[in-house]
Formats: sequence, C-alpha cells, structure tokens
Amino acid sequence: MAAFGVVACSPKATQFYRRHVRDTSPILLRAGFAAAVALHVLEARAAYRTARAGGLTRSAPLWGAQTLAVGFPSLLALRRVTRGR
Repeated sequence: MAAFGVVACSPKATQFYRRHVRDTSPILLRAGFAAAVALHVLEARAAYRTARAGGLTRSAPLWGAQTLAVGFPSLLALRRVTRGR
C-alpha cells in the first residue's frame, strides 16, 4: 500500500513508474489507490466489529488497526481466532 501510495501521489514516482514499468494514467493510479484505501478502511471496520462480537473487546481496536495496515490476511486470521471461541 505504501509503495502504491507513493506511485499514485508523487509526480516524480508516477513519472518513473510510467516510463519504466507501465504507461498508466495518473488518474487511474490515484483512483486505484483511493479504492484500495477505502477497502482497507471497510476491512478494518469489519475486523473491529468481528473482534468485539467474538469477545475480544480489549483487543478489538488493535485488530482494526492491524487490518487497516495489512488488509484481508489480518481479517482472515481474526476470523480463525474468533471461530475457535
């Protein structure tokens, strides 16, 4: 996500990416990054709610923060943890 954000938001990084990797529209890069951020926020919200519903009330904010940073692998791990409770 961090690398995607740099490529999407930094004009120099965007120019480098377009020249050496793939000639992609800067608007498309920014839209893709915005969509990825939105998805991570929704996953973090789901993780927080899943943790609270699974009885992990004290660690629910941590699960949410981890999922915000990592994405769906964290949410899947949380579901495995709460399934066993």
